[in-house]
Amino acid sequence: MGLIKAIAGAAGGVLADQWKEYFYCEALEAEVLMTKGLKRVSGRSSNTKGSDNIISNGSVIAVADGQCMIIVEQGKVVDLCAEPGEYVYDFSTEPSIFCGSLSQGIKDVFKNIGKRFTFGGEPPKDQRVYYFNTKELVGNKYGTAAPVPFRVVDARIGLEMDERLRAVLRTLAEKAPDPPELEVAIRFLLGRGKGLTPSGDDLLVGYGVAQWLRGRQKPFTDALTSVLGSQTTDVSLAYLRAMVAGVANPDYCELANAVRGG
Repeated sequence: MGLIKAIAGAAGGVLADQWKEYFYCEALEAEVLMTKGLKRVSGRSSNTKGSDNIISNGSVIAVADGQCMIIVEQGKVVDLCAEPGEYVYDFSTEPSIFCGSLSQGIKDVFKNIGKRFTFGGEPPKDQRVYYFNTKELVGNKYGTAAPVPFRVVDARIGLEMDERLRAVLRTLAEKAPDPPELEVAIRFLLGRGKGLTPSGDDLLVGYGVAQWLRGRQKPFTDALTSVLGSQTTDVSLAYLRAMVAGVANPDYCELANAVRGG
């Protein structure tokens, strides 16, 4: 009885799977990334006894705008389509007498019956259609175990423009910064950057020359002297100590003369 039931199940299943299927996907919501394709079966359809997860050769798969369809067979992606329109799956491993040559289709049907018989009447395969949402997903929040900093390096000064640097620059932009804040700014910039004269040191030298031009150099030079040590390169230390003494690079002097001359 078991063999007869297996033969009947194999023949009935193969014949039921001869109908071509039509797969589609409803409009995907903004928060949906992927969903399984739906097989259209209405009240007028005769294709009501086909096997689940079987795609007959010649089946049609509709792809809407903003969607990408993939076909998975036996766990492997065998095809995909991201172009809106109608896609015909005409190289399926599940034969149909309604696709291609009728004589070849009949031969393939009997081969398929024999193959299913060896599996007790069940189809030894799994075919599925999945749809992915390719529209921009706006407003979707995500989290990480630790904060992910947004890093922007200013190419002009070679320093990372983070909130700490912005706070330091705001301090230096004040007409009369408080000595404690001035010392914090100096400690932050001193030795920061790459090269023989790091960008932070260049900023301090330029700021110091500007203070000399304005006659307000003493608070800055006093604060710089109190913290100046071995935090930077020997070249930068020489430039900084010269600036404290009122001596600057010829380029700075040229700029100062130009500013004085109007």
